[in-house]
Amino acid sequence: MIANLARDRWRSGVRQARGAAPLAAELPARTLGPDEVLASRELLLSLVALFDQLPASRRRALVLRSLGRDYEEIAASLGKSPANARKLVQLARIDIRRGAPGAGQRRVRGGLRCRTTCPSVTS
Repeated sequence: MIANLARDRWRSGVRQARGAAPLAAELPARTLGPDEVLASRELLLSLVALFDQLPASRRRALVLRSLGRDYEEIAASLGKSPANARKLVQLARIDIRRGAPGAGQRRVRGGLRCRTTCPSVTS
């Protein structure tokens, strides 16, 4: 969702630079009811809270990718490899979708991820 918002802002800037009419001018005016406004605000606040819980490197990688940067630029900015930058973006998106950032997960044998509440894996 954050990526979509960033893309929309970028696209609106491109449209304005080209002199195209904003899309909102083409749509009929619609006002939101109080329940819709409240639901939208709650959703936005929950997304901001999730975003704030992301580890800093994932958050920064996701923001840069949302702004249209390629993985090489993200990698240079973070001091990582392009493959690692791609993985950071992927993990950030997964964390946002799940609503629970990766802090509650740990590595187990075989490279699988497991919640800290799962039983430990023995040899």
